[in-house]
Amino acid sequence: MFLNIKRCLEGKEPLDWGINERIDMIKKHFYYIEKYNPEVNSLPFMKKHIAWYLKGLPGVKLMRKDVFTIDDKGELFDKLEQMRVNLEKL
Repeated sequence: MFLNIKRCLEGKEPLDWGINERIDMIKKHFYYIEKYNPEVNSLPFMKKHIAWYLKGLPGVKLMRKDVFTIDDKGELFDKLEQMRVNLEKL
């Protein structure tokens, strides 16, 4: 994200993030929330952010619905990996 801000400030086009970069960033975001805000339940907090990270991907409407029904971080990460595999095939 910061790279794209820098690119825009330099008058360059922002880079388009693919599924791999988005899922990696979601996992990194989880890590930092848990590291710096251990009192916060990261899963409900992250669901709205995950919707933003997935925005614009093909079939995201169905994926978002699945993400919001999951109540376990491990299950969520498994679902994200499944999304990664499915979208890489496109």
